[in-house]
Amino acid sequence: MKRWVRLAIPGVLVVLFVILAYLPALRGGFVFDDDTQVTNNPLLTAPDGLRRIWFSTESPAQYFPLTCTVFRIGHSLCRL
Repeated sequence: MKRWVRLAIPGVLVVLFVILAYLPALRGGFVFDDDTQVTNNPLLTAPDGLRRIWFSTESPAQYFPLTCTVFRIGHSLCRL
């Protein structure tokens, strides 16, 4: 057996087990504060939302602009 195949097998097995472990999460819905932070957050859908996330005082009580920016990107990609 070639050396790279011998090295790749454990990595492939780890990836496979991780996918299998998280597979049930794909059927899960939103929990806890997801509705206020993601699905009902006007900053994620407003045309000037990115500017408002970083430079205004109307951000959520837990002000994490990078997190809100990632939520905005995910929201625009998935169209939640």
